[in-house]
Amino acid sequence: CAGRDVVLAGGAGICMIAVAVDQLDHHAAVFPKNGQFQLALCRFDAHDGRIHSAEDGLDQRAVQIFSARMVVGAQMSGYDLWGPHPNDYPPDVEFEHQERNPQVYGEFVWTGFDYLGEPDPCRDAGGRSSYFGIFDLAGIPKDRYWLYKSHWRRDVPSAHILPHWTWPGREGEITPVHVYTSGDEAELFVNGISKGRKKRGAYEYRFRWDDIRYEPGELRVKTWKNGREWAEDAVRTAHEPVSVECRESRFGRLTFVTFALKDKNGEVCPNSDRVISFTTRPGTRLVSLCNGDAASRENFKGSSMRTFHGLLVAAVEGAPEGLEFTATDMRLEIISPIK
Repeated sequence: CAGRDVVLAGGAGICMIAVAVDQLDHHAAVFPKNGQFQLALCRFDAHDGRIHSAEDGLDQRAVQIFSARMVVGAQMSGYDLWGPHPNDYPPDVEFEHQERNPQVYGEFVWTGFDYLGEPDPCRDAGGRSSYFGIFDLAGIPKDRYWLYKSHWRRDVPSAHILPHWTWPGREGEITPVHVYTSGDEAELFVNGISKGRKKRGAYEYRFRWDDIRYEPGELRVKTWKNGREWAEDAVRTAHEPVSVECRESRFGRLTFVTFALKDKNGEVCPNSDRVISFTTRPGTRLVSLCNGDAASRENFKGSSMRTFHGLLVAAVEGAPEGLEFTATDMRLEIISPIK
């Protein structure tokens, strides 16, 4: 390798990173990485240059299920601590590798979004799409979105608690609580009672309270940075859904409407999914539906779909207010109607 800059890549990362380096007028040697950070560093030792790390974060994660196992059926744990294959690891491991090796000047995460195909390790259990993404197939951020944000944007106040706090039947059982924050200290409260204030240690990218016993109510975290109050987050036990909230995001000719089932206190209901059916008025076209469930076989182009953990996204062309909907098994109060 005659050049000084070395790109570690695998699969699609090879093309994307190599093009980026070429645009910067660098000469790059491309090594296959695909999660094999230590192997790549050994190959790098013979070269005088810098590394761009590619196809990182190659563990699979999905929604918040609770189990001692990583995989339950066609769903996966949201704690983001395990990978099903030897070269799979959580983002925390990648972050530490980068900090310990200052010649690493960036990373390419596999992937930003879930995608159809590669449903490992749930292929035989009915998985349809991948589980790699920071966002799910519907564009809804997974918990790990907040992990990346807290690490990449340490200047932006953020705090995020996981898991959700609606676990009927788990009363009194150990239910670990993790917090992603850009702060350097955090204190967790369960129904107003402190469970301890922690300081971030070296190469630590999440705060963990692994001995929490589940009791319905509220989890709240308060964080600090450099001794000053920084950010807070709270999650509460949800009841049965009584309303649906609609939120819109416009991108070019399409409007994406996110539907969230809410309880009487405004909490998203993760365990009480409903089928939402749609009709349109003239001037409006329902382009597609997606709930982010990697195991769902429902038709993207249909006129109805079940929510997944209380959420569903509709892509609409034309006037979004022309999209009308109903949900099964409930009388809905509409919050923030489509405009």
